[in-house]
Amino acid sequence: MSNDKGAKGAEERDDQLWFQRHVKGELQRFDKSFEAEAEAPSIMELESFIGEHKSSLRRKQWKELLLFWLTALLLLGGVGWLSKQDVIWFVTLQIAAGWGGILFLGIMHRRRKGSSEWKSS
Repeated sequence: MSNDKGAKGAEERDDQLWFQRHVKGELQRFDKSFEAEAEAPSIMELESFIGEHKSSLRRKQWKELLLFWLTALLLLGGVGWLSKQDVIWFVTLQIAAGWGGILFLGIMHRRRKGSSEWKSS
């Protein structure tokens, strides 16, 4: 039993010596290469970056809101014009839109229900 412990101890020392000869120097060189680049940005830089990001995000959201309102006005105007011109086409469009919404909700419900089940592959 003590001979087995001695063999394990010698094997561990050999492994440690091999690690120090082959890997340790490379790991230290690798660590030094990242230590030079690890400078954190200053608070002022971070605050300016966040401020620029917020302003660009705000501009983007205003553009999207404007596009939404323009699209809504065009759709409402078109539907209003169609209801004045031809009631049959207006009713047909309303029925088609209703069925399209119901179909969309059914498909989304089926996908969501199917994705929650356990799948073994």
